[in-house]
Amino acid sequence: MKLNIRVSRGMMSPKAPFGQIEQYVIRIPDHLRKALDLKVGEALYLRTVDDENLVLTVYPALGKDEWYDSESAFVVKRVFDRVNLENKKKTESNLKLIEGGVSLGCDPEFLIVDRNIGKAFPANSIIGGGPSAKIGSDHGLVEIRPDPAMDEHKLVENMRLLLIGARAKLDSLLEGAALRGNKSWYAGKDLAFEGRSSILSYKDKLWFCGFHLHFGLHPNLRIGKNNTNYIAVRAFLASTIMALDYFVAVPAIIPEDNNDSIRRTTGEYGQPGDFKHNKFFTLEYRVPGGHHMRSPMLSRGLIAIGALVVEDIMTKAQEITKGFTRLSRLSSYAKMRELYPQLPDYKVLKLALTAKDVNIAKDLYQGLVPQLEHMVKYEERKEAIAPFVEYISSGNYNISANIEDNWSEL
Repeated sequence: MKLNIRVSRGMMSPKAPFGQIEQYVIRIPDHLRKALDLKVGEALYLRTVDDENLVLTVYPALGKDEWYDSESAFVVKRVFDRVNLENKKKTESNLKLIEGGVSLGCDPEFLIVDRNIGKAFPANSIIGGGPSAKIGSDHGLVEIRPDPAMDEHKLVENMRLLLIGARAKLDSLLEGAALRGNKSWYAGKDLAFEGRSSILSYKDKLWFCGFHLHFGLHPNLRIGKNNTNYIAVRAFLASTIMALDYFVAVPAIIPEDNNDSIRRTTGEYGQPGDFKHNKFFTLEYRVPGGHHMRSPMLSRGLIAIGALVVEDIMTKAQEITKGFTRLSRLSSYAKMRELYPQLPDYKVLKLALTAKDVNIAKDLYQGLVPQLEHMVKYEERKEAIAPFVEYISSGNYNISANIEDNWSEL
């Protein structure tokens, strides 16, 4: 489909409804959405001038924008610049509805470290950017927020581009400083500083590196003030997250080993069952830690397994619940276990994810991989999952914590 697109002033405003999230949204007037048979919350591909696909979520146009031009869709300037070939104020662009699949995103965190002394530095004192920038900081940790994608390979490529940008930003900020050449990105247990790993001591608190996964959801799973199904949606998503605790978190913590257990044993954040769901049609899974930022292979595998499991659950749930309208049928972990009988007792699972000793997780891991292989889209994601599984199963966790060295090989 083709649609005229303009820059929205309202979406760029500090008072924009979704803040920085507006960069992942395309706002379309009501009558155009009806004519194109588009629903709020659906995902579209927007083709860019460099032949890339941007993933954007459909939302209603803002009032002032629609009054100005009711025959165009609206995006933020950063998005418009990527589709505006002729440098005009309005451009006709190609859009394609994404049918099936789950849009993917993530916001991994890592550390700035001085290689010479093995000391981590608060990122917000150096790189800044705050909690919303694509390259920013969150409580002293570096955090990147890549553009969403429909597959793990593209998402990892988007991560790599931000790492390059982060290095350029860091070098610019430290230009002329004696420590410039020694600063690098790190994640994981084999970097010794303050006796901890993937953790920053900042303002008398410990901040743990996370690797949160984001999954786009069906419009019927939106949580908002107008959703009368709020409780059922929350219950269904909670049971989905508990399944992810098994299929994703169990293999994710195994290479952390017993020596890198502080985050999962003492942290208040990223504990079993932890998730965030909001009006942006996105489910954020917060349990995995920063270990998997070490290399593209680990990041790709973690994202791919998460996508595989969520797609499988959503495919089956959409049929069982009649298009997510009868969510009581899957509103508990017990009911999710009826769908996936191999899921362990949740008390055992929670213990495995919070214990210092990873042997309980290793026991649960036995038999997990064959279950992944029987999921709906395993063959599509096998290329990313197979190396990850081989690494987890090997017991030889020898990938260094130096993110820059490992990602430079991509």
